[in-house]
Amino acid sequence: MTIWDTIYKDKKKITEGTFAPLAGPEKGLAHSFYTKEEIQKLLAKFKNLKLDMDDQGNWIAQASK
Repeated sequence: MTIWDTIYKDKKKITEGTFAPLAGPEKGLAHSFYTKEEIQKLLAKFKNLKLDMDDQGNWIAQASK
């Protein structure tokens, strides 16, 4: 369970790991969630990849081209 699950109980699943809230200020906006391994795979072409998670459960990625 993510922090997002507790904030937006009413949501529509768009695809695996992607949801859109059905109410509130972000109604209809897609939100995607990735594991550390998925992010590493997506950013594999970058060098010096550093991943940290903030206190709200968001990934922060730093890398160089």
